[in-house]
This record gives sequence, structure tokens and C-alpha cells, in this order.
Amino acid sequence: MKKTAAILLLLIGSGFLLFPISTRMYSEYMQEKLLEEWEPSGQAAAAESSIAAENYRGLDEVFSAGPDNEKADQENKTANKKPPVGQIVSPDKRGQNTQKEIVPSGKKKPQSPSQVIGVLQIKKIGLKIPVLEGATMKNMRKGAGLINGTTLPGQPGNSAIAAHRSRSYGHMFNRLNELEKGDTIIIKDRNRTYTYKVYKKMVVKPTNTSVLNAIPEKRILTLVTCTPIKTATHRLIVQAELIKEGS
Repeated sequence: MKKTAAILLLLIGSGFLLFPISTRMYSEYMQEKLLEEWEPSGQAAAAESSIAAENYRGLDEVFSAGPDNEKADQENKTANKKPPVGQIVSPDKRGQNTQKEIVPSGKKKPQSPSQVIGVLQIKKIGLKIPVLEGATMKNMRKGAGLINGTTLPGQPGNSAIAAHRSRSYGHMFNRLNELEKGDTIIIKDRNRTYTYKVYKKMVVKPTNTSVLNAIPEKRILTLVTCTPIKTATHRLIVQAELIKEGS
């Protein structure tokens, strides 16, 4: 009886030890799978500042949950409000709700809420991570999420991408704090490659939505994650400007 109880306790203890490892392995597996599938994707997006700000504030719940939280399988509705990626507002009809959805010729409209829109690479910190539409719990468990209401990478405006900091070295945005002014960030979609140069790094309160502000005639990339890693009380922000675009 005592032997059986000891074995049972050993198995339970092993389960607790292996859970963080297994969840990370699953996360990395999903990232690899999405990286393989991202190429057929690619859409255009509209910037809606009020919606973007609300989605940014909604990251509180996502960051607090962490990448390995069991609730991550449920969508964070607050952080996934529309307009969805894939819609643009005609310049002569701004302020109206008239929108046109961009669907690649010969392809069906994507149905998956976890659609990959590109890949983000930062050579300095050895990062290659899929970027999905919507900074939701579900999406950010697998990779980085484009905050809905901000522009697509490469487009005029401010493209905001969020990811967990992660407690595992080099995983997701764990090493984002190592970036400095002048470092390069690359984002690829199915058609183009965008190269950005970092010009600012800062720590702000979660309520500070000014980091989403656009700069006239500039194409800005804003990377968002939590800091400190354990408590996630603030946001670590890295901003970069588009310097090169190519096929």
C-alpha cells in the first residue's frame, strides 16, 4: 500500500514538473506548423485608432494569463474586436463604414481565426515567429498577434504586434529587451519583405495607448510585450521605422 502511494506521488510530482515543458513544446510545435503554412496568406488592413486602443488595453488579460494558461484556448473577445485584418477604408470615404475586403484571386475567403499574415524575424535575438491576425489568447499561445485596428506591416500608419515575454530564454519576445536603436527587424508576408530599423525602446503603463499613434508619412512598427516577466505590470515597447521594402 505504501509502495503504491509512493509511486502515485512520484507520478503526480513528475506531472507537475513536465507540464511547463510540454506546454512549451506544444507552443513551439504550433509555431513551426504555422510558419510552414503562412505563405498562402496575406491581406490588407484598416487602421481604426479607437478600436486599436481598446484592443491594446485588452492585452492586460492576455499577458496576465501567460502563454501556458489553460484558458488560452478561449478567445479573448476584447482583444479581437474588428475591423479585421483584410479590410481597407477608401481614402475618400474615411469616417464612413464603407469597407472593401481583399481576397486573393482564385482563393476562398479564409475562415480560420488563427490565420497567419506573415513572419517576424529579428536576427540579433535569434527570433522567427509567425504573426497572426488578432492579439488574442489563442493566437498569442502560438505566436505573435497583430492588434486589430492597426495597419498591416508595410502599410502607412502604425502596425502594432504583441507577443508574450515568456519565461523561457529566447522564446517569443523573451529577449525583446536586448534590442537597441539601429537594430533591424524583418517582416515577410506572402508577397513582400519589410525591413525596419529600431529607433525607440521604452517601458510604459498598460493604459498608455499613445504608442499606437501614427506619424504622418511614416510606416511604423510597434512591438509590444509585458514587463517585468513575472508580474507583467507594464509594457515593453520597441518601435521601428520602415527603411526598405522588396519582393
